[in-house]
Amino acid sequence: MRDWSQFLKMESLYTNTNKLIHEVQGDLGKLAKNTDKDGIHLFENEIQAKIDIIVSNCERLTILVNKEPPTRRSSAKLRVDQLKYDCQHIQSGLKQLQQKRYQNAYYLPAVIYLVSLESKKIDTIENYSVNS
Repeated sequence: MRDWSQFLKMESLYTNTNKLIHEVQGDLGKLAKNTDKDGIHLFENEIQAKIDIIVSNCERLTILVNKEPPTRRSSAKLRVDQLKYDCQHIQSGLKQLQQKRYQNAYYLPAVIYLVSLESKKIDTIENYSVNS
């Protein structure tokens, strides 16, 4: 009887974690398309909170896998390892989106400044040529 309730607890946690992973993957897609500069930090924080829950669930699932009977342990471990892999994937995806945003925030003003300097140079050269 105890074995069955343990199995149901693990299955429920696995299902909820897998559902949360799919939800975060969808959120990452929305984040990539998001142009709202004000709300982007809040959205990233929500995604990170969900990732933290996923990590916590994976740790709990690892403990539960080790309590599984040997006949089910290998397949359960494989499923949990897949969740961990998916979690690492979404963590790296969030980091890449953040890095891209930070690079754009850092480089874009510099590029705009350089372009404005070039246009002033060209304007000055054209005025000099016309006046000469």
